[in-house]
Amino acid sequence: MTQPLKNKIAIIFGSTGGLGGAIARKYIDNGAHIISVGRDLKKLEKLDDYAMSKDTSTTIVQIDVTDLTKLQNLAQEIKNRFGRIDILVSTIGAIGEVSPLAHYDDKVWDKIIDLNLNANWKILRSMHPLLIESQNAVALFATGDMSKTHKAYWGAYAVSKAALKEMVAIYSEESNVRINLVDPEPSYTNFRAKAFPGKTEEDLKKPSEVSEIFVTIAIRSNIISGNTISYELITSESDA
Repeated sequence: MTQPLKNKIAIIFGSTGGLGGAIARKYIDNGAHIISVGRDLKKLEKLDDYAMSKDTSTTIVQIDVTDLTKLQNLAQEIKNRFGRIDILVSTIGAIGEVSPLAHYDDKVWDKIIDLNLNANWKILRSMHPLLIESQNAVALFATGDMSKTHKAYWGAYAVSKAALKEMVAIYSEESNVRINLVDPEPSYTNFRAKAFPGKTEEDLKKPSEVSEIFVTIAIRSNIISGNTISYELITSESDA
């Protein structure tokens, strides 16, 4: 089995979530050394067990990603050990609540904007010095289909993702790091179950089935930086 990510250092933020965990496993399968960042220590340890079952290892980090100082300390530790980051993936995000804009609780609004936008900016800011140490660095931030249209009641989520899209586009103009938003196919996760309680596991694919797109984008150097990449776009380009 070929391992196109062999010798790559990849950091996955949100790797204890459904999609983030699936991406971490997929990167391990493809040869990368993973720095797994998440809140749930037991899930992080399971990722480490999975890596060991594949005769490799992962570095697990339990951290609050909204704390810039802690992120900067982590970046320094990574610099001391690895010297660089080749691939950054962030699936950090939350819905909060579905509500009319005029009815949002201000604390809920602030929490969603802080997690979906500000935390991802703090991740990018703290990891930037490590990304530019890599010859072909890639940064990928997950987004979702709920942010594509001006859909009623998705205010905080949609606004934060629209701002994240602009952040990605601006950074692509400022840096040689190839950065993109990634909109994978819908999969059954706790995140989506909360958003669409009527959907069941039988209605959607598993996260493990949609995570391959994050490998494909990481290894394909011809993908234009600063855009939103969807499963449909990747498959249409592959068929071209």
